[in-house]
Amino acid sequence: MYRNVMNNPVLKEMVSTEMAYNQKLLILNLVFARVDLTNLPILKDLKSILIPLKTISGQLIQNAMNASLPIDDSPGSDPQKAITTTQRKAFMSERAQLLNQFFDCYESYSQHYNSFIKDLEINSHLYENVESHLSVHGGLSANLIEIVQRGFKYQMLIDAAIKFNDNLDQVNITELKALSTKVAEMLLKTNSKMPVEQAPKEKIPPVSETSEQAEPVEETPQKSKYRFGDFFLRPALASVKAKLRGTNAPEKSATPEKQFLEPTINYSALDGLTDEQFEEALSRVEFK
Repeated sequence: MYRNVMNNPVLKEMVSTEMAYNQKLLILNLVFARVDLTNLPILKDLKSILIPLKTISGQLIQNAMNASLPIDDSPGSDPQKAITTTQRKAFMSERAQLLNQFFDCYESYSQHYNSFIKDLEINSHLYENVESHLSVHGGLSANLIEIVQRGFKYQMLIDAAIKFNDNLDQVNITELKALSTKVAEMLLKTNSKMPVEQAPKEKIPPVSETSEQAEPVEETPQKSKYRFGDFFLRPALASVKAKLRGTNAPEKSATPEKQFLEPTINYSALDGLTDEQFEEALSRVEFK
């Protein structure tokens, strides 16, 4: 009997949070399309990754909608209402491929985000203009960190779906376990390339030779400076274990039936808008 996987609460959350994340990527792409707002080299580096990240996110949503259809291998099955076992396998391969593409972008994005955080601390005044345009949507830093957090959210949601596996069959669970292993590997790979700053040790002053009762001075360990991921990434990494798994070449996805309405945006045209026109367009984008 077919089980509707979208009745699983974790998978529902996975799709709904992906949609919210996709909308935040839309906001960032709209703002970053303004050359006058993002002419700093660091922001240009981030901008180059935002559009492919949004494309991948939209394809993941479309994949989830397609794969949620019931499975029916009978000759007279309606392709508008069901998918075949072959199509199901194709969607599984496509999901694995899309996650690989996400983490390819994620690794580069994380490095650029690390540079952004360091520069923001020193030159916050340089980001005031773009910050003001994103203030109604939470601000620049709050939106950029969402992308970093998304990688770990994939890991947590996949592991939660394995644990709370209502309406999932053994094929679903096997796929989720494989994805969990792969995501853990990619998160560790990304984290291993993050720079680690070592705090200098405090020097011990020499004991005065003229002091008869001079007390020894103990070396006091100092807290290390903030490192990328201290507040979110590194604690999450403590629970991620590296596992080895082979991967198969991804199959071509079946033709989608359900449609995720991915907006087509001419980002270059936005750069010619006045501030008033741009603000009016941005105000019409709402998070759901």
